[in-house]
Amino acid sequence: MKHTPIYLERLLRTDGSVPEERQEVFALLMLGLFDSLESGVLRPADAVAICFHADNCRFVGKSLKSADAEEVMERGTQLADLFDALAPEEAQRAFAAEVAAMRNCCLAMLGHERLVA
Repeated sequence: MKHTPIYLERLLRTDGSVPEERQEVFALLMLGLFDSLESGVLRPADAVAICFHADNCRFVGKSLKSADAEEVMERGTQLADLFDALAPEEAQRAFAAEVAAMRNCCLAMLGHERLVA
């Protein structure tokens, strides 16, 4: 299935909004993406092509000013690689741990305590 890339710069315009609002919208969007990954609606390679591409990584680093958001993007870019580099069972465990870590970053951005991954 072919998916259209999401461009965060278009969704999270910097004109007229405050950084905290952009961070919250980013976190909520990512939480939905993680649910899609965990349920199998999206494959890790799809998520990289749709969301964790270079344009979005640059935008997040430049505009969101959030270490948690940058960590989400950094981890997200590597999701598909897990399945190329590791045995299937090990890759699935690593994938679950990465998604949990990214979810915790998003929860921290929304003002919730980080959970143990």
